[in-house]
Amino acid sequence: MSRNTTVIGTGTDRVFAVLADGWTYGDWMVGVAHVCHVDRHWPHPGSRMRVLTGQWPLLKTRWLEVVRCQARHLLAIRAHWPLGRLHTEFRLLAREGRGTRVVLTEHPERQPLRGTRAVVNDLLLHRRHNESLRRLADIATRRDLSRPTGALPGSPHGTTPL
Repeated sequence: MSRNTTVIGTGTDRVFAVLADGWTYGDWMVGVAHVCHVDRHWPHPGSRMRVLTGQWPLLKTRWLEVVRCQARHLLAIRAHWPLGRLHTEFRLLAREGRGTRVVLTEHPERQPLRGTRAVVNDLLLHRRHNESLRRLADIATRRDLSRPTGALPGSPHGTTPL
């Protein structure tokens, strides 16, 4: 199991706003090359997101599904991979004063990945998650929350023009 912790210099509401916007996962989640589809009800339990992982031309389609969600506190996601399923969890803990402690854990949920835990794998996941948390922090602390989710500057109704 990989477990990473960081402190982001903004409130849980801002950090959770990024987690709740499925369209941003390609910007901060290492390994996600492109977000193809996000269910309208993301991040409610049962909602799904379709992403492309890897690097072109070897991109693979993967599904992410919300398992549990407590706004501003917890988001648990199940990733469906050809070799099994991964359980990824983000816990947000408000800190006295200003800031949010984010704890990211990930572990295989079923065979054959469950039996493949190794030190090298954990180290690679740890580095990947450190970078993902760094990117998450950048977006959470710098994102303009006055625009609706998915809106482009200049779009009239907060929708992304096609």
